[in-house]
Amino acid sequence: MNIGKPNMVFNGGFIKYVWAQKKLIAAWLSASAVLFVLLKILFPYPDFFFDSFTYVQEAATESHGFGFRPQGYPEFLYLLHILYPSAGLVVLIQYLLFTSSTLFFVLSFRYLYSVNTRQSNWLLGLTLLNPMLLFIANLVSSDSLFCSLTVLWFTSLLWIVRKPGWANITVH
Repeated sequence: MNIGKPNMVFNGGFIKYVWAQKKLIAAWLSASAVLFVLLKILFPYPDFFFDSFTYVQEAATESHGFGFRPQGYPEFLYLLHILYPSAGLVVLIQYLLFTSSTLFFVLSFRYLYSVNTRQSNWLLGLTLLNPMLLFIANLVSSDSLFCSLTVLWFTSLLWIVRKPGWANITVH
């Protein structure tokens, strides 16, 4: 299966490269949508654990700050709660953030490094069919947001190593 082709010598910059990968992005979005629907059929309710209730009850609804919990996640929950008071929205946004960050990683890797189509398709399959992506996104915890940010951080490191410059360092 040849969906899009990696091209190390693509003239026109990364944005034009991404725009040229319409088939790959359409396949990625379709597979992501199918996986999300499958997740919601198999696990219709988000998964909570003790810290989830602490985030929701004390930190997000009452705006209490905690010194030992990851900062920012209660505010993230609070903002999503303002938009729509459902845990399903939290799962959807976490899933979208995680899949978007992994897609950015794959496209960046294909753009920056010389990989053949077979290797690239394996990378696509492994990142998209990663079981952690589904289960972490369904968990109301800062882990999903942390994993998404970690993938973005790692991708920005790839950009710094391959194309060093002040713009990439600033983004990092």
